[in-house]
Amino acid sequence: FPSHDTLLVGQFAANGILGTSSAQLASALSQGITLNILATAQVSTVDTGTAGAGVGSSKVLGVSPAVLTPMMIGQFASQGLLGTMSSALANAIGNAFCIWFLASNQTTTVHSGVGAGVGQGFVTGLNPSAMGNMITGMMAVNGLLGTYSPKLATAIANAIVPHLMSMGTVVTPIAGPPSPTASSGTGSGKVL
Repeated sequence: FPSHDTLLVGQFAANGILGTSSAQLASALSQGITLNILATAQVSTVDTGTAGAGVGSSKVLGVSPAVLTPMMIGQFASQGLLGTMSSALANAIGNAFCIWFLASNQTTTVHSGVGAGVGQGFVTGLNPSAMGNMITGMMAVNGLLGTYSPKLATAIANAIVPHLMSMGTVVTPIAGPPSPTASSGTGSGKVL
């Protein structure tokens, strides 16, 4: 499957964003978003099944460019990013992020109280400020030192983080030793 930065470059081109630094921007966004998610994104579940302890592996679902892109356009406006291409840029970033994330994310979880069953939950642990700082740092590494770079990073993070934490859902099968006794419990884990 294409990498996040490859998807960003393709979405930039499809949305008419053909600037000389678009590849560097794609690289910076991909690195900043990915590193932040891998470092901080967690999963929390509420479980039902049979008594015991188990493990789960699944995917985060529910993210949608139809929801993320308008959030991002609003965040761009709140940061004063009102250029003629701002909506196209938000559309490109939102589309690329959702396609990449839905195709590539995985979750691993451990469950106490339920050895075999199902866990239903959501994404936790992300912070918009931390993601914005990570994106800003990756912009600097990629030579994007403009005065609006931190504002762009903040706008993107302020859209992606709430979107993932409100729309990102997990339904994971729990595998472990089954028991004849029904039980409920909780699970936690990481987004990989």
